[in-house]
Amino acid sequence: IIHKIIEYFAVILSLYELADHPELVVYVLKFFSTLMTMRKVVLSHRGGVVILQSLSSLNLLHLWSRSQEHFCQSVVAASRLLSIFLSKRIVMVVGCTVAYQSCVSHLLKSIIKVGGSEQLKGDSVMAYQVHMCALSLERLVGEIASHKKEFSKTGGFLIADYILESINTVLHPPIKKTLQFLVYKLFELADEHRRAMVHATLPKEGTEVFKTLYADSKRLRFKGKV
Repeated sequence: IIHKIIEYFAVILSLYELADHPELVVYVLKFFSTLMTMRKVVLSHRGGVVILQSLSSLNLLHLWSRSQEHFCQSVVAASRLLSIFLSKRIVMVVGCTVAYQSCVSHLLKSIIKVGGSEQLKGDSVMAYQVHMCALSLERLVGEIASHKKEFSKTGGFLIADYILESINTVLHPPIKKTLQFLVYKLFELADEHRRAMVHATLPKEGTEVFKTLYADSKRLRFKGKV
């Protein structure tokens, strides 16, 4: 029964016309979080994968175009949901780290796409809300970094996602600072081999950004700030 309920709400996220009811996204994500924290609910591996897949395929940019407020609420709710996966269903997450990584990547890219200085210019309220989205994701990455053994392969991919997505974007300064701190934590997560792989696959302009970020992360780590 639980799996059928999950599938029903996952379909709502994937297929339902959200233009008129963007608040549904927030409600469904919060429902999933509540479901995950209920002690008597036995969530199958398949059910967990369905939740993660529905999250990674959620059209957040369409949601932004319809309701910026609900976009921000959805990103924060999604970050909380992924945090609950770590704290309550870590064994399940270990079995589907690729799906989990896709969700984190999706949130990161979405924040970057709406977090440009020009895009948020003159709207201090929305700039603040998008910054809150970045902070919620930064906290999640901090939790992921505490599971280094399980996520050792994830850090490099997410570093590349950040660099490639942001390389041609002038991010709003507070958002940029928060996301860079997120990347510093990812450098901690990725071992030397993974970092070298990322560096080798980036375009020339990306490698320069990589070097700067990595140098900054080492400097802050030396000072005990990461």
